[in-house]
Amino acid sequence: MKMYGLVLLAVSTALVITPDVLASPILGSISVSGVDTYTYPGEAGSPPLGISFTNPGVVLAANGTFASLLSDSAILDGFNFASGVGTELFNVNSGASTLTIDSLAVLQDTSSFLNISGTGLLTETGYTSEVINFTLTSTSSGLTTFTADASTTPEPSSLLLLGSGLLGLAMVVARKRKPSGLVLHS
Repeated sequence: MKMYGLVLLAVSTALVITPDVLASPILGSISVSGVDTYTYPGEAGSPPLGISFTNPGVVLAANGTFASLLSDSAILDGFNFASGVGTELFNVNSGASTLTIDSLAVLQDTSSFLNISGTGLLTETGYTSEVINFTLTSTSSGLTTFTADASTTPEPSSLLLLGSGLLGLAMVVARKRKPSGLVLHS
């Protein structure tokens, strides 16, 4: 019975302490606006090759983790659509918040509107980095709006799985230590 008590204490401690040790997840959304120009390959009707920005942009809307960044200036980095993966798309507050592109797709490209969608690694100083979805829209006048939404889902199932595994292990150890009621006679 002593073993059960020790294992239960260890599991309870692990479940209570673990969430406090980890950095907080990034929650909320951020919207950055700026001015851009597209780079075209020179052929009429061809899709743009990339986009470049006139810096700095500005954080137009921010909530959650990003609330303190509202109205801060943002550096938007231009990128080539074919090789944009790995490019840091923006940084705010001297790199305290950054988004690095993981994937992107040009969803709509007309003479008056560009719509890009993708995923990226969003980092914020003091928080756990998150892979998020983003959109970037631009009009023919060059006005760009970049929006990222970091709505993470907590993972209590991971802690439940860890706890049930440790509990199962404790039960196996306890069974092996407990003498069975079966007696063999020779």
